[in-house]
Amino acid sequence: MPDIALIGQRIRDERKRKNLTLQELSDRVNLSIPYLSQIENGKVNININTLEEIGHALDVPLLFFVVDENPADVSAVRFEERRWFQLGKQASESILMKSRGNLEICVIRLNPGSERVDEEGHSGEEFTYVLQGNVRMELNDGYSYEITSGDLLYYKSNISHSWSNIGDTTAELLVVNTPATF
Repeated sequence: MPDIALIGQRIRDERKRKNLTLQELSDRVNLSIPYLSQIENGKVNININTLEEIGHALDVPLLFFVVDENPADVSAVRFEERRWFQLGKQASESILMKSRGNLEICVIRLNPGSERVDEEGHSGEEFTYVLQGNVRMELNDGYSYEITSGDLLYYKSNISHSWSNIGDTTAELLVVNTPATF
């Protein structure tokens, strides 16, 4: 997984490839030029929402910045290589695999007392598997599920869904969806 300097370099390279100035990118993502410069130079951490906004502005998927392309048919992601991105207060996500076809895999970590992490509906199918902890999964179809370690919940991902940690220990979720959204 790339470090913040490599992510910044990829942002800069893509911005220049698209013949955009820092000012033009700043206007598109509503971030200051000095802050964008610090991002491109690997001087500041960047949260996943900001990185996603930059990706949209540059018309590249989020994973373009954080996952090395590997032409092999097999992907290995070592634990120590995983990068975590903030989703909200006391919640983070680690994207485990760039789509090899039409599949996306990530781990979501919810610290005790974390705020609810909402996800808008999107096309496709998805499942959440609880690796550890106790989680409330709310679907906008009017249902709420309390799931714990070893439980799996499958749903059509066009239904808005959210996760919250209802336990007193960190919860980790394996989330797989198709088609890939990043």
